[in-house]
Amino acid sequence: NPQNTDTLRFSYTVQEEYINRACAYKANFIGLKVNLEGGEDDSWMQNIQILETNIDDQNNAHVSIFF
Repeated sequence: NPQNTDTLRFSYTVQEEYINRACAYKANFIGLKVNLEGGEDDSWMQNIQILETNIDDQNNAHVSIFF
């Protein structure tokens, strides 16, 4: 039973933003990029779309993966 494994590598820069004394800082992720490496039988993932490269709200979608 062979497996076809794809590897996704995400890269980004973390930028801390001061909120207030109670919350302190929050992390924003800037310049989100993805690299897809297909397995032995090529990639089973069809497409990866970065919807938002700068992430400052964790409740929104930022990446779509199609397979």
